[in-house]
Amino acid sequence: MTANLCADILVTREAPSFHPNGIVAIDQLARDVRVVRTIHGHQHDDYSEEYALVRETLRFDARSVAYCSIKNGLGEIIFDGPKGW
Repeated sequence: MTANLCADILVTREAPSFHPNGIVAIDQLARDVRVVRTIHGHQHDDYSEEYALVRETLRFDARSVAYCSIKNGLGEIIFDGPKGW
C-alpha cells in the first residue's frame, strides 16, 4: 500500500520503536514512505536527544514534542510547555 507513497515528515501520536513505549510499525511506515524526519507527541517528554544517538539505526531523524510544547517542521522548539506537570 505504501509502495507509491513518499513523504518528508511523518507526524504521529505514537513514538518510534526506540522510545520505551514505541511501536515498530512507526519505524516501518517511516522507512516505507522514505521520510527524512518523524515527529511524535503523546509521551510527554522530549526524547529528541536520545533519538539523535540512534539516527543511523532508525534510518530517519526522529523528534518528539514535550507536554504542551510546540515545535516546527525542523524539530526546533517554538514554545516550551510547562515543566513539572
